[in-house]
Amino acid sequence: MRLADNHPASPAERGEETTAGLADDPMSGTLHYELRRAAGALSALMTRLFGEFGLKPSEATMLMTIGRNPGCTQSEIARTHRSQQANLVPLIARLEREGLIARTPGKGRIMGLATTARGDALLGAVEDRFVRIDHCLAGHLNEPARTALVQALQEICRNACHFERQPNPVASGRASDGTPA
Repeated sequence: MRLADNHPASPAERGEETTAGLADDPMSGTLHYELRRAAGALSALMTRLFGEFGLKPSEATMLMTIGRNPGCTQSEIARTHRSQQANLVPLIARLEREGLIARTPGKGRIMGLATTARGDALLGAVEDRFVRIDHCLAGHLNEPARTALVQALQEICRNACHFERQPNPVASGRASDGTPA
């Protein structure tokens, strides 16, 4: 089965006017493409909004995580965010250099992380931005629809993380719901 056989009608096929570009985008309407487009738009928005605080989106996320979980460790954060611990090192180092977080005594030799007074002062504004972004993205959805969307996105994330372990429905001749492909 070709990708184009399973995608919705293009704007041109629906009789809609299109802006400059191709009349038929075979990727339009596919989950992976629309998720990438949405992620790109969200990344640009978050970069602009958190940039006003001198933070990258990943740093704002890290500040929120540490602020909500005082004493947490890098390992715990990595597991929670499905990240490599090594990728957190520069984020944590920058937040520490900026005086937003500090290392605290943890269990044994393991050091915990906590926000400083300066980090706490910024945390409220960062949290407000996250709430504002969330409302912008899903403001028109009622709570059950929003919950369903979040659950669907979490499922997509799990499926993407385990892509190589999943059977190929095209190769097996079956769709993911068990019907013939």
